[in-house]
Amino acid sequence: MTDRFLVWYNHRQHLVAWLVFLFPVGLFGLWKTSLWNDRDKIRIAIGVFIAVAVIAAMGRSGQWLFALLACPAALWYLWQDERVTKNVRYLFAGILAAYILVLLGMNDVGSAAGYNPSSSCSTTFTRNGCTYYRDSSCNVIGRACN
Repeated sequence: MTDRFLVWYNHRQHLVAWLVFLFPVGLFGLWKTSLWNDRDKIRIAIGVFIAVAVIAAMGRSGQWLFALLACPAALWYLWQDERVTKNVRYLFAGILAAYILVLLGMNDVGSAAGYNPSSSCSTTFTRNGCTYYRDSSCNVIGRACN
């Protein structure tokens, strides 16, 4: 059987790219593949779960780190295999582009009217001679004017 008839999860580059770009699909392929023994599969799965947990714990900065470092590295690794078709390369490049666009769009959410998602919203501020009081959900709960 030639390489072009192998399923996606028996191509090391495809599997690594799926583990990085969309880890649930990559984990499925990891358990279906014959590239690694069961002990290595467990180690790789644990490593993927730890990486996902670290990225999730880092919040927005972790998402950007993932989008700007891990995804391009996986894309480069995928590009190194001449057996990978142009369509597959473009598929993963498109996934990366869409992910970055989603992250860019998420930056605008909640940034209106001075809302800072990384800090508590409860505060007191003065505007046009009136003092406003906000609760932790950013709702104005009181106003006092001179």
